[in-house]
Amino acid sequence: MKKIVSLVAAAALTIPAAVFTPSALTNADNPCIQTIYSTDPAPMVYDDTVYVYTGRDEDNASNYVMPDWHCYSSKDMQNWTDHGTMLSWDSFSWGNKNTAWASQCIERNGKFYYYVTLECNNGGGRGIGVAVADSPTGPFKDALGKPLCGPSWEYIDPTVFIDDGQAWLMFGNPSCYYVKLNEDMISTSGGIKKFDMNQSTFGPSKNGSSYIEGPWFYKRNDLYYLVFAAFYGNDGSESIGYSTSSSPTGPWKYGGQVMKAGGCYTNHPGVIDFKGHSYLFYHDASLPGGGSFTRSVCVDEFNYGSDGSIPTISPSKTGPKQLQSLDPYKRVEAETMSFSKGIKTEACSNGGMNIGMIEDGDYIKVSGVDFGSGTDKFTASVSSDSDGGNIELYLDGLNGKKIGTCKVPGTGGWQEWKEVSCDVSGASGEHDLYFKFTGGSSYLLNVDWWKFGDGSEPVTVTTTTSSPVNVTTTTSPTVPETGNYILYSSFESGDDGWEGRAGGSVEVSSKASLAGSKSLYCSGRSEAYQGAAVSVDGKLKAGESYSFSANVMYDTGKDSDTFHLTMQYDLNGETKYTKIATGQPMKGKWVQLANTNFQIPSGAEKIYIYVETDKSTPSFYVDEVKVAKAGTSIAGAEGGQFILGDVNSDGCINSLDMIKARKLLLSQNKDATLEKLADIDRSTAFEVNDLVLIQQYILGKVTTFPDNTPEPPPSDFIYEANKKYVTAPDSPGNSYFDSCSQQGKVTKETYNGIRGSKSLYVYTPYNYDPGKKYNIFYLMHGGNENENTLFFQNDTMIQNMLDHMIMNGELEPLIVVTPTFNGSGSSAQNFYEELRQSVIPFVEGKYSTFAENTTAEGIAASRMHRAYGGFSMGAVSTWAVFKNDLDIVGYFMPLSGDHWDANSPDAKAQDLANAVHKFGLNPNQYFIFAATGTKDMAQPNIGPQIEAMKKLDEFIFTSDFSKGNFYYFEGPGNDHWWAHVRHYVYNALPYFFHESGQ
Repeated sequence: MKKIVSLVAAAALTIPAAVFTPSALTNADNPCIQTIYSTDPAPMVYDDTVYVYTGRDEDNASNYVMPDWHCYSSKDMQNWTDHGTMLSWDSFSWGNKNTAWASQCIERNGKFYYYVTLECNNGGGRGIGVAVADSPTGPFKDALGKPLCGPSWEYIDPTVFIDDGQAWLMFGNPSCYYVKLNEDMISTSGGIKKFDMNQSTFGPSKNGSSYIEGPWFYKRNDLYYLVFAAFYGNDGSESIGYSTSSSPTGPWKYGGQVMKAGGCYTNHPGVIDFKGHSYLFYHDASLPGGGSFTRSVCVDEFNYGSDGSIPTISPSKTGPKQLQSLDPYKRVEAETMSFSKGIKTEACSNGGMNIGMIEDGDYIKVSGVDFGSGTDKFTASVSSDSDGGNIELYLDGLNGKKIGTCKVPGTGGWQEWKEVSCDVSGASGEHDLYFKFTGGSSYLLNVDWWKFGDGSEPVTVTTTTSSPVNVTTTTSPTVPETGNYILYSSFESGDDGWEGRAGGSVEVSSKASLAGSKSLYCSGRSEAYQGAAVSVDGKLKAGESYSFSANVMYDTGKDSDTFHLTMQYDLNGETKYTKIATGQPMKGKWVQLANTNFQIPSGAEKIYIYVETDKSTPSFYVDEVKVAKAGTSIAGAEGGQFILGDVNSDGCINSLDMIKARKLLLSQNKDATLEKLADIDRSTAFEVNDLVLIQQYILGKVTTFPDNTPEPPPSDFIYEANKKYVTAPDSPGNSYFDSCSQQGKVTKETYNGIRGSKSLYVYTPYNYDPGKKYNIFYLMHGGNENENTLFFQNDTMIQNMLDHMIMNGELEPLIVVTPTFNGSGSSAQNFYEELRQSVIPFVEGKYSTFAENTTAEGIAASRMHRAYGGFSMGAVSTWAVFKNDLDIVGYFMPLSGDHWDANSPDAKAQDLANAVHKFGLNPNQYFIFAATGTKDMAQPNIGPQIEAMKKLDEFIFTSDFSKGNFYYFEGPGNDHWWAHVRHYVYNALPYFFHESGQ
């Protein structure tokens, strides 16, 4: 029976299956796209994903017939997910049919700008157009209704890059042109200019230079690169070459040949760095049926030379090494694959794409699937308007181990979806997974998604897209629940040894239960840490891992709340606390707190597990607490979590939520809880816009929701006009430098910056939520110290002090970073360069701060939520940051160190004032809180500088930052030692981040 598809889908699905030869392709992973003939790759790294945008050659074309542009994404550089058509030639009213040539997409300020080549339908040549979207996968819309550049027959193949806030657009054949883009990214300034095209700039050729077309412009370290399709004159087709420069406008210096000529006439490079690796994208004719007019995108990894040079890269059939394994216990879109034969993709009625046009013998390969300790079930969402067929599952090759066969019946339509399952055996460890499709002579079936396991694995909630709270889950492979529990509390016959913790009380209750007729009721709580606890000493062993599950419910108080399953234990004489699992139930709903692979720290003693809340103190119920061997998936309450968009509270966002949200919008009887779930953009009101966002999410058009939370009212923080030095509590039993019951987390991070690879530490506060925005404080060590000093030295332990301050309400939760100036040129004074170019973009690209993005504009716009400080040489670096990075930092904390860029106190003060004028700031747009000790060796230098600063209008001395911007005190008797200096931080930090700079 012939399958009916849309004209657009049909145009993309016509490669004859007969041209594929399984024996020749079984182990191939290049080309990385096989469902269409793809061209002109343009990769873009966004978040933790590579998106590659491509053109498309029509099947069996005898010329350049290119109707549309497509997008694919990968997190591991082997398995690519098809996101379908992004734009077509007729998306542009001024475009000519089938002239969708090379393109590139880039993100700026949360928008995605897609620059494309089209022939103009009113004559004159080709033009560079631009379309805009809110998501990397669209929908994109023509931003201008006309070309941005052109028409001209030479204007093709745009490449775009943003350098220190300035965006550049380059393009052209046979010469390379460049123009500045304005900040709106859809207009230009300064006019279009042409590079000097000669053999020294772009390589030797009979035509003057080897440059021909397809430029790719980027910056790496301090060097600008222009990689391009090159024609040397002797190869008969295009190679790839490159040139470098110290400026975007040249002069360029030819660097050499990147790739020799291949099997088709053209080529087009795309170069990225991703997760510490460097990659070249290109196209060739290696897909069966391929040629100069039927090209296919490939990718290979390479290493730069120590001098930044690019080697000559040989195309491979295997592609790059896989960066991370694929988890088969989560839903995997069927259009995610590393290779395929005969398979096509099309738009799916459930949103996103599905694979289709499947015939007997067709297959897909998924690389690096980690089955862990194994599973016994496979499930897929399928459809068929024929008699169906079989999905045969193999490991490591079509002739490898067969682990199961899933029979697919007819479902009554090609978009009528049904879930089918089958038993599997022998799948454990990491393997390449093959799906071979067998059956009759017609089209067999479609597949939307697949997964392994029995469906009881914990649901992973991506907090940046749908939930404002971290939900602790595990990505470890799980094994079925067997009932062999190490600990099981059902409370049907008593309290099972549970007791009230820290003043809370517990009793068995028959008023509510998840299973059976009873549960444990915890009440009498006045603190969040008061809860229900049980000792697991003698049952669980330190150093070993276990699977934990507890179910909780509350029925009074807020519409939603946050609960933790926590472990308390003694280690080396200290009592410590670690979260096992976290969830956010809605009032009246049971929620499971589960972690299938939690390791008890080695050496732990006196171990308890307990249930507590995050901040509030409602009474609550606990039921069905189970502990089993690691990897066991323990069944528990389903849904019940507060997840934005999950209007029916079943744990996922799908068409059922759309239906319920639509009814809610039309209903006269409003439900406050449901409206909060449906308020996708967090504007505090459920509106039509939220309904549109839910639909776009289900269709795969957006993957993140905007945060339109109303701005908080002006700060009511009470300053002291003449703040006096006080010490942080440090008495036995009440020391801010001892471990806190609400511990933040310290994470070591490594980044590759302008001065090579370095480490830093990031403190995130207790219950850190990536869905929220945090102020950030960069705190620098002193001389002969490093990034470890502030968190791991007995006379600092800054993280404990932060924990206590936040827990006790003295400090708003914030992120604190301890970098190092070691290796920064002339050491501390030059760190400001690395801070701007490497540290801030790395940290704030990974952690949730007020920087909407890490472009120069995004960093500058969030400067009043960013502070920098340091001790001794760290204070020297602080003054240097003030002088050079005042446009990106709003608060400064120099401790026991003066400004070294001038000699006399007056000259030092004036040098800092000059920086204010250089950046054009007003006195209410920067704030300094400095300190030292009366016996500190730095006092004779910092004291006179402070007095000189008081004489200048740029520095208004008071600790009431609503009236001034500059303060300083001295700790009586304190010398040059962190044990004193940490108290300065205790005094100063609460005074930061209350002023808007407006």
